[in-house]
Amino acid sequence: MSHFETADQYFKLNQKFSTDMMKTRFYTTLPLAVYDISFSLLQFLSHKPKVAIIRQGVSVFESVIPIFLRQQTPIQFKAANQNINDFLTQIDKETNFVLWSAENEITGEIIYSESQCHEIHKILSEKKIFSIQILHTQRGLNKAEILKNNFAILIERQGLFGLSQVQIYFTEKLKAPTLIGAFQKNNFQNPEYPAADNPAAEVELKILLNFQYEKLFQATISYLQDRKVFIFKNCAGQMMMQKLIERKSITPEMIFATSALSTWVLDTFKNWWIESEKPSLLLNLVVISSQAFKLNLNLESEILDVYKEIQIETSWAIG
Repeated sequence: MSHFETADQYFKLNQKFSTDMMKTRFYTTLPLAVYDISFSLLQFLSHKPKVAIIRQGVSVFESVIPIFLRQQTPIQFKAANQNINDFLTQIDKETNFVLWSAENEITGEIIYSESQCHEIHKILSEKKIFSIQILHTQRGLNKAEILKNNFAILIERQGLFGLSQVQIYFTEKLKAPTLIGAFQKNNFQNPEYPAADNPAAEVELKILLNFQYEKLFQATISYLQDRKVFIFKNCAGQMMMQKLIERKSITPEMIFATSALSTWVLDTFKNWWIESEKPSLLLNLVVISSQAFKLNLNLESEILDVYKEIQIETSWAIG
């Protein structure tokens, strides 16, 4: 397929799912979407050279921050303990956009409620600053209502266990043309048929209750229900993951362990996830798709069996 055909198909795909009130674009990955929107806006609105970033909850911003710094783009960061409204109020009028997320991409923790999301977009739109929110598709926020704020931009993703492609929603206020959209591989899956592993219903677990992240860290906070997050004390998450996959208790695409990541990746986690400063958290954490518990009704007991097996192996090694 020639470049002309690729560009034409990309334009037609975006046009097909756009309306007069809600425009859309597709990207093969979240980093591409964040890069494209950020730098197209900085080029198109060059008279507004500053950006603002709320790092909390998402790692993708760590990839574009070094580029901003190399290009000497002034960045305003929200402090971890700073009130969100105070931060938004004091943002410089030359700010082009604010990058932020309302969920923790690993734990599924809800950082900002639906009403808070609406308020953030409203405040920034009144200041004529683009509000670029990373949004998990399971939140089910009313996009049409949010986009009544003309400067709102939503980057909708499926998260750890869904498709990597993302869809962005915006209004006619975003006039900056895409920089790299038409250069992507044309392998987008039809958004009318989303991934099947995005369950809305709660998965009730009993014997693993004492290992669940929200019970140990943030019991009063709401969480996305597409995953279960565990802290297995005195047990490396990567080892749990490997043994469960070897047993065929679970498939690789339905389980994630932070301890399997490279050190240089984990070093950046403290910038956007405060709890990750505890070394034991990153070592012991395992995230499993809720769908996996529906596909394997014995998964909960099998996880406990593997955990006990590792404890025995560890005690023998120490002895």
